[in-house]
Amino acid sequence: MTLPWTKFQDFYLRLGFLKALVAALGTERRSVPTETILRRLRRPLFDDAAAHRALAARVGERMSWYSRNWWSGGGETGKTPTVAEALVVEADLPSFLFAITGPTTYKIVDWGRNVGLLGRGNQITERGLTLLALFASSEVQDFLEGNADAWNPFPLTTVERIFFLYHLVEIDQVTLALINAIGGLDIGADIETLDAAKMLARSLSGVLSEAEGSIRPPEIPAFRTALELAATICEELELPPPPGTLESRRRAPRPVKPAARRQAVMAASNGTAQRRTHKNADHQTIPRFEQLVDLGFLSKGINPDDLSARRRWRWRPTPIALRWALAHGTIADGTTRFLWDGFARVACHAYIGIEEPERLNDTATIAAYLSRGYRSVRRAVGHTPFDSVALMAMALSVVDGFAIEMVDFHRLMLTIKTRGLLQGEVFFASGNDLDKMFVSLRDDFAGRVVASLPARLEDVSNSSHVDKGERP
Repeated sequence: MTLPWTKFQDFYLRLGFLKALVAALGTERRSVPTETILRRLRRPLFDDAAAHRALAARVGERMSWYSRNWWSGGGETGKTPTVAEALVVEADLPSFLFAITGPTTYKIVDWGRNVGLLGRGNQITERGLTLLALFASSEVQDFLEGNADAWNPFPLTTVERIFFLYHLVEIDQVTLALINAIGGLDIGADIETLDAAKMLARSLSGVLSEAEGSIRPPEIPAFRTALELAATICEELELPPPPGTLESRRRAPRPVKPAARRQAVMAASNGTAQRRTHKNADHQTIPRFEQLVDLGFLSKGINPDDLSARRRWRWRPTPIALRWALAHGTIADGTTRFLWDGFARVACHAYIGIEEPERLNDTATIAAYLSRGYRSVRRAVGHTPFDSVALMAMALSVVDGFAIEMVDFHRLMLTIKTRGLLQGEVFFASGNDLDKMFVSLRDDFAGRVVASLPARLEDVSNSSHVDKGERP
């Protein structure tokens, strides 16, 4: 896919809902009726939190925006939170906002399908299986069976953050452009909704302008839709239209309804200005900024005890964002190239705080993490997509403070394949590209690599396309 953009919806806020979705799907890649998925998601996520006494007792006093003593069944009566909201508060997330309720649980399914974790036939995708491998446990199954105390999907571990960030940047380069823009601000800067929308408009316009020359013919309609949306957002914000946008491309203005026309005339006669709508801008801005809160690039408020700040649309850059922007500025341009060779180094600097991440190139360490990644995502039968293995291995290495790039794992495996090494220990299927190679590894793979290959990666590979570290 060369179109570097995915259209987000206004309810794409807490990434924990995607964890709950892949958990509800399970590991069997069968088509599942939508109603079955919704039923597994609704309970206990959208149960009344007061029905789960232990959870309610833990968070009740913190949720002061509900009626007094709602968690004990005493005092005032009124609206009570769902389990999902109680779990968000218990996780102490920097943002308490989300926009999904029991009746709109179907939005989680739409979200998962749109970002590639759920297939059209309601089967879990390979990328969804990779995410599930990060947290699958018996506690998760207990949660899906109704035990709200067994698991909380909303806090993200560092390895889960790395996974989500890689995946989001892969499908939506606007997210990467926003992170770099946020990282260029001062640590104490307040970002209001309008400021965030303008950052989104500039990022989206820049990404589409840069990609225009590489769009393939089948993607032209989607690209034009994206460009049209960017123009609409710029118009809402009174910004110049994105480069390459012609007036003839933009949609004709919608006819004004008589009621709206009368309201405008009355507002003008009363001297009250009508509020300019930012609907399209908000729908593309808020979900991205809220997801960046979950990923650690944004926070809310100055005082951690000010829970009301966590329920507002106002953000502040974090040290992670500043470290990311600084490290990313040293990487060559091009998002595809960056994900292939550079992401691990920047993630090490941003998330782990390592000033100068060491780029490991010894085959023993690379093989060890490759083996760990394979054991985490291996299929029960048949070969496993190498893309999933390498992504898991890269994420695990970053958490340990080592910068091993996707290109390093691919270079090692491609050398083994093209030279016919480790026969009987490593089995290949399909092509040579990262996303087309399928592998099966024996348990002693890492040890056999150490015994059979040179100690350093640059001494292993001699063929031209491998030496360049590029996709063959």
